[in-house]
Amino acid sequence: MKFLLSLAAIVGFSAAGRGAITIEFDYSLDAGSQSPFFPVASPARQSLEAAGVAIGTYLNDSLASITPSGGNTWAAQFFNPTSGAISSVDNPTIGANTIRIYVGARNLASGVLGEGGPGGYSWSGSGLFGAGVGFRGQDATGATLDSSSTDFGPWGGSVAFNNSGVSWFYESTGLHSVAVPEASVDFYSVALHEVGHVLGFGTSLSWDHYVTTGPNRFNGPVSTSLNGGAVPLDAGLGHWVNGTTSTLPGLAILREAAMDPSIANGIRKPLTVLDWAGLDDVGWEVASSQLAMVPEPAEIAVAAGFALMGFGLWSRRFKGNRC
Repeated sequence: MKFLLSLAAIVGFSAAGRGAITIEFDYSLDAGSQSPFFPVASPARQSLEAAGVAIGTYLNDSLASITPSGGNTWAAQFFNPTSGAISSVDNPTIGANTIRIYVGARNLASGVLGEGGPGGYSWSGSGLFGAGVGFRGQDATGATLDSSSTDFGPWGGSVAFNNSGVSWFYESTGLHSVAVPEASVDFYSVALHEVGHVLGFGTSLSWDHYVTTGPNRFNGPVSTSLNGGAVPLDAGLGHWVNGTTSTLPGLAILREAAMDPSIANGIRKPLTVLDWAGLDDVGWEVASSQLAMVPEPAEIAVAAGFALMGFGLWSRRFKGNRC
């Protein structure tokens, strides 16, 4: 049975910036049966929205709007960030060049900091409307519903953060040089990571298109070019292998990649050139500035080394390295 929310009940939108793609966070499911994790004007909300700006600003795609009317109807389906159950919202309107992400928090498994991914959908009406819901216009550039897919056009998805037993550090400048307290986990870094999964990193057919096993490798052309070869993946095939490093865009600064599966206390993990390359390979039109690799002090290094109509519904977990 679907859990239905009326359109009138969808409140608390916040448009995180007006870059090429707007990452729009929906807080309407945040409180659940407990206090909200993202109160208005809270440091948590500010850090999350800064992460949305940091990604959306550099994506130059053109996504069609989703505007239900008459016999053209649809339902957005996703993991409820507060309960973990499947939720469905009937007939939301989503603007052009906008990704909507339902966010909230709950007690996740021990060591899990967050989980997220793109949503699924169902629709009825014209084929043209259904294609718009499913691909946002990206079917013209390679988005399909099978293994041939080389592009991705989601309506959005959901992200949940752990609200139990985690000492979060909130800071919204996005600066790579920010000092994170040694006993805390940088919320901004985890937010970047989870938004990356909503955008298809490790969670889309266009990602799977470039994945091979035995050994686990990602063979996207941009990633492979910048890495000097296929990029090793973790056992779940949705992250770079733990410990992967790359430079920051345009800087001779080597950092652990944001899209490997863990983060240690006391560090910030911005998106590296290799992380941006993965998004480019998924099908996003990443600004060239984010793919500018400075080879010093070292070239990119790699450590040793439920289904619904339309998109599958995905969730990837981000774990804290407590060693």
